[in-house]
Amino acid sequence: MRDEYDFSKGKPGTYSRDLKDLHFPIYLDPKLEEYYKKMAQKKNEELSTIINAITSKRIRLSGIYTLSPTLISRLGIIKTSI
Repeated sequence: MRDEYDFSKGKPGTYSRDLKDLHFPIYLDPKLEEYYKKMAQKKNEELSTIINAITSKRIRLSGIYTLSPTLISRLGIIKTSI
């Protein structure tokens, strides 16, 4: 390791990314994953689209949280009937 480093030519933010581009992995129970994969294939949709639709519907039905159209758009939640 050097005693000193020269950062005078460094560019801020070169190796960072916007947090909105960060996706957290979701691990489903294997039986649920298989079920939803089959559903997605049957509907010719991506698995993430199916899971997002189910999750957003659950949130709407709970009545606890109301997602605004802007937030739905920012989160990329697609309104899909299942």
